[in-house]
Amino acid sequence: MKLKMFIANGYDNTSINDITNACNITKGAFYHHFKSKDEIFIQAIEVIMEEIKKWTDEKNLSSKNMKELIQNSFDYFTYSKYYDNINSDTYLVLIDSIKKIPNLKQRCLTIFSAIFH
Repeated sequence: MKLKMFIANGYDNTSINDITNACNITKGAFYHHFKSKDEIFIQAIEVIMEEIKKWTDEKNLSSKNMKELIQNSFDYFTYSKYYDNINSDTYLVLIDSIKKIPNLKQRCLTIFSAIFH
């Protein structure tokens, strides 16, 4: 839910009020679990990064050779059949937010490093 709001409205146009209303919780409940909008956004992005890692790991295991691995890695159609959280808008929100949330860039680099090692 929370990620879909960020994707639909953009990071800047998604408020804590929007999140609490959509989740039917109070602001107090929100702040009990999250320090800020940045924190909930980062957690949502980490879920996406883990999906990407899982998909990449599956491609690595199912590929017989390097050529097949490269071809499989660019087969985004199969990705979209298994994971519905990722689309081009997801990447746009991620790229935009990296500029606004300094520690998000490092977290993304850490996860992507794990994917390609």
